[in-house]
Amino acid sequence: MIIAKQHDVPIKETIFWTIILLSINFICESLSLTLFKNLFSSTIHYSNTIFIIITTSFTTIIGILIFSGIKILFLKKDNLFQSINISALVALISIPIISIIVLLSFLLSEINININSQLIEFLVASGILCMNIAVLYLYNSLIKHLRKINHISIQKKALVSEIKYIEEVKKNQLNIKAIKHDLKNQYLVLLGLLDRKATEEAKDYLMISIEGLNQQSNFYTNDSVLNYLLNEKISIAKKEQIDFKVKIFLSEKVSIDNDILTIIIGNLVDNALEACFRIKKSEDKEILLVIKQFNKNLLIDISNTFDPLETKSRRNRQYEGIGVRSINALVNKNGGLYKHWIENKKYFVSIVLFDIY
Repeated sequence: MIIAKQHDVPIKETIFWTIILLSINFICESLSLTLFKNLFSSTIHYSNTIFIIITTSFTTIIGILIFSGIKILFLKKDNLFQSINISALVALISIPIISIIVLLSFLLSEINININSQLIEFLVASGILCMNIAVLYLYNSLIKHLRKINHISIQKKALVSEIKYIEEVKKNQLNIKAIKHDLKNQYLVLLGLLDRKATEEAKDYLMISIEGLNQQSNFYTNDSVLNYLLNEKISIAKKEQIDFKVKIFLSEKVSIDNDILTIIIGNLVDNALEACFRIKKSEDKEILLVIKQFNKNLLIDISNTFDPLETKSRRNRQYEGIGVRSINALVNKNGGLYKHWIENKKYFVSIVLFDIY
């Protein structure tokens, strides 16, 4: 505790580590006593000075090794010691305290000291009960922590997609500026052609200009984020020779939550693309995405071809990847319905989300 104070370790962490070290010391004492009792029980008594020196030395060596291991594993960084609440601290230190009580009773009984056995039994039984309660509390805290981590990972995924969208908007703004500059020059050229009454040349020049404008991104919906997301995924599909068809039935004023866009639709399309990537024949690569609004509800249907030989490995990927889990979490959060099935070498997913507008 003095060393901890010198290194500015918080008092709660100091108490925790002190109890841990005491518990380790009792564990080492128990191991030493058990080992050497079996080796020298017939030749040396417990009270013999040689036995005491041997067991104490062995205990010290084992303790130093364990303490060194703890230092390597847990004390690598200077900023290790973080704030911890009292409830978690009590739950954590209860386990080494109970182990100290149990090991102390074991040591006392082994060296034949007269003790009240009923008191020890009561302390051990009470300690085990407290330890199980502490384990349940720590389990509940761990579950909450894991849920928070999963929520943060979902938010991070949505944030990354929004950042990509913002970057794309910036690129589009630069493209618009460039187009305005080019149009100004093109109008000057057209004026020159019209002044010379070269109407045919002016028409040809206009057609070339129109073809250049048609190379911009496709328009699927008024929702700019969804429009960008679809254009990005379709461009990836074209590079891999995947027939990607999109059907959107949304009202002009509808606004879809970005989490639904980036997590549900984004992950569904990503999973479909990855399944098509693993197909060797390009003519078998197909994806159909349907997004339909009815009243305040949203229907999302997607189907894709896949290699039937990978049916078993597909199940493993569903549990390994964060995509399917994120989709299920968000669908359940919105009280929606999720269904998937396989039919005629195609994988289908259908999701209905209620009252999302």
